[in-house]
This record gives sequence, C-alpha cells and structure tokens, in this order.
Amino acid sequence: MAARWNHLIVIAPEAGGAGALFDRGGVERVPNSGARGCSYRAACGRCGGAGGSEAWRFTGWTCYECGGAGSCDKLAKLYSADELAKLNAVRDARRAKVEAGRAAKAAEERAAAVAAVAGNWAAFKAEWPACADWLGANAPASEFAASLMRGVEKYGSLSAAQLAAVLANVESAKAAAGSKYVGEVGKRAVFKAKVEKILDWSFGSYPRIYRYCYLLRDAAGNAIKYVGSSDLGAVGEMVEFKASVAEHADYRGEAQTLVKRPALVRAESEAACAA
Repeated sequence: MAARWNHLIVIAPEAGGAGALFDRGGVERVPNSGARGCSYRAACGRCGGAGGSEAWRFTGWTCYECGGAGSCDKLAKLYSADELAKLNAVRDARRAKVEAGRAAKAAEERAAAVAAVAGNWAAFKAEWPACADWLGANAPASEFAASLMRGVEKYGSLSAAQLAAVLANVESAKAAAGSKYVGEVGKRAVFKAKVEKILDWSFGSYPRIYRYCYLLRDAAGNAIKYVGSSDLGAVGEMVEFKASVAEHADYRGEAQTLVKRPALVRAESEAACAA
C-alpha cells in the first residue's frame, strides 16, 4: 500500500540543490541528524489507516501494529540524485528484460498454437479429405461448419456423431451437385424415384388439413419434390408415378423438379428394390 506523506513536496531529483537527498520514490527529504535516512509518518500497512477493523472485534477492534492511531513511524533510506538515477536505470533495465522475456514467450506460445492448429487440420484433412473440404467451403456461412472446424483445429478430430453429420452433408452436397431438372414445365411425365424423406406439414385440428412434403431422388440423382395430400409411399420405397411438372426450382444450390397432381403407378419396398 502506498504511504501517505505528511507535508511533503514531490519534485524531480534534478530539481534539488547540491547535496539534496531523495527517497526511493523520488521525493526530496531532509535526513535525520547524522544519518542517510529520514523518519516519516505513513498509513499503517495492517489496518490501512483505519486504526482497527470489525474483523477483529472478537479479539479487540484496535490494530495492534499502530495501536489504533492509523499511522506508523517509518524510516526511509535516502539517495543522492546520481544514486537514484542509477537505481532507476537498473530497475528500468530489469523491467525491460522481464517484458522482453514475456513477449518472447508469448510469441513462442502463439507460434506453437498456430503450428498445432495447422498440424491438427493437416492430419484431419489427410484422413477425411472430403469432410475437410466441406468444412472449409461452408465455415464462412455456416456456424455449424465453423464450430466443427474450430473443434478440428483445437482437438485434431471430431466425435463420431459430428463426423457422421459432416459425412451426411458431404453426401448431400454430392447429390445436390449432380441433380438436374426433369421433364418440361407444364407437361405430364412418368417418374421413378426413391422416397428419401417425408415431412408432415398438416395443420388444423377440426377439420384437419393433411399436407405432406415428399422429397424423392431418381436413379440419375435428380431431386424431385411434391407437396400435397396424395400418398406417394413410405420412406425408402421406390415409386413410379405420373405427375405434371409444376416448376424447375433451386434449393440451396440443388436443382429441384417440383411436381403436382401425382398418380401412383407402383411402389416397391427398399428390400424388394435391393433384390
């Protein structure tokens, strides 16, 4: 705790006259008779100048160091201007050396961290190149991809569930890249595709309006979408149906053929398709 000086004037060491003496803080002081030191009154270092504390009320509120006065007599060593300048120079050099060491250590730690990140990413990319490419391409726009990329950089790997999710996205991206429009808008055609997903978009309670979104993909990898109440089979079934091409649309970079008024011709289970 900084001392509280009584009746002192803080001046620069060089401002004193010849033979002036200063304490370590640069305050010019008058030395005690026959000594290179000076007595002064300063705030008590134990009670902070309060003279006591509620924390000591069970053993006596008064501070035993200052006797309740709040201040104590101390002795300061005094230095000439040249001595003080040398001491300050040594102190500044020591501080500069410490700061330089800290800066060098921080730079080494940053370099090691950068090398670790690069190493983790290189190892992951060597093992899972498609996943690494997908993460790198989608991280700027997707927080999901960005968080997984940070995890790879930090730990060098992904959990099994995270890896499965990335692989699923990689496969979806491949399928989307290969998807093309099917048929001619406004004309009816025959489609044969596998039901990949069914979303229930039904609403209302009385009456209940049934509405489903069917996402299908044909053998050529083309995406087909139907929204309505007609039944086009279950997930995993290969279905053949007639429908009108309503629109050629694009969804997240994937070409989708939207159909309407489908009429189911035939549906085969996944096991039957495999056989």
